Amino acid sequence: MKNSKTQTSSVPDSDTIFSQAPQTLATALVEGVGYMTKCLKCAAEVTDPLKEWDIRPKSGRGAALHIRLFQCPTCGHKFRVTLKAT
Repeated sequence: MKNSKTQTSSVPDSDTIFSQAPQTLATALVEGVGYMTKCLKCAAEVTDPLKEWDIRPKSGRGAALHIRLFQCPTCGHKFRVTLKAT
């Protein structure tokens, strides 16, 4: 016999999560939380970089790099995140 009780869990199902993901991401980008990264030592969320800059190869060959310097608000550790510049 199957239980006819409906599920009243507070955890949303995967369809709800994936349907709301674009809205959540768009909201985060509009509010200025576009640089979400985690501290390498304490895994705290860090949102604002201290400094950003681009590095281009002298020879002109290869991709340019965009570097962001972050400082963790919890432990004070400074770390860099490197991306290919567009």
